[in-house]
This record gives sequence, structure tokens and C-alpha cells, in this order.
Amino acid sequence: MGKIAFGRRRMLAAMALSAIAMPAFAQDPLRNEAVGAARDWLVLLDKHDIKQLYATSGKRFREGISEEKWSQVAEAGREQFGAVKSRTLLGAESPPDTPNRPKGDFMTVVFRADFGKRGVGTESLTLEREPDGKWRVIGYLMK
Repeated sequence: MGKIAFGRRRMLAAMALSAIAMPAFAQDPLRNEAVGAARDWLVLLDKHDIKQLYATSGKRFREGISEEKWSQVAEAGREQFGAVKSRTLLGAESPPDTPNRPKGDFMTVVFRADFGKRGVGTESLTLEREPDGKWRVIGYLMK
């Protein structure tokens, strides 16, 4: 009985700590908006809707790659990694200020992904909050 009680106390303590930490994490509206924008973008990627995906990407993304080239890159990635079977949010944070970092609000959102051909890996998205206040993807990396 002592071991069971100890195990329950440890489990209750862990639940209490997570209940305290989660609201602070969940109450960051900028983070939540960025994660939502990342998820919306990934839905388009999963559907392989390249036109809409490209159109909803951030200005820096579109300035860095043509729609035609992005279509080729996305297709090559899909061929190499396979379709995503599932993904779980691992975290989201603003990158630190560095001397070379451009001005603006940025967020990096990382998901654990189970790829059809590659198995478990990660998807990392960089988003920028553009002048209209919306978060848009400006970078995407699969590993």
C-alpha cells in the first residue's frame, strides 16, 4: 500500500505542476496565433495545395523562392519523406535577438512528425508577424 500511495502522490504532484505551468504557456496570445498559423499552413502542405500554400506564405518566403521552384522543392520533400501520418506540437518560441537578425516579430514552431517513408522526425516552421498583424510562414524545414 505504501508504494501505491507514494506513486499516487508523485503522479498528483506532477499533475499539479503541469496545471500550474500550462496556463502560462497557453495564455500567450502571440504564441497561440503563430501556432495556429503554422497548423493552417501545414494543412495546405498536407493537401499539397501549392498555389494556396505559396499565396498564404510570408513576403520573405515568396521573395526567396518562386512558386514553381517551391512546388519542385515541396514535391521532392514529399517524395523523400512521405506523407505525414501524424504530428505533435513540441514547442514554439521567439528566437533570441542577434546582431544579424532582421527587425520584426518572429516565432519558431516545431512539430514532431511521423513521416510515411522516413519515420519520426521534426518539422520546423519560422513565422513572421507581418504589418497587417498576421503570422505567416517564412521558412520550413523537415528533418
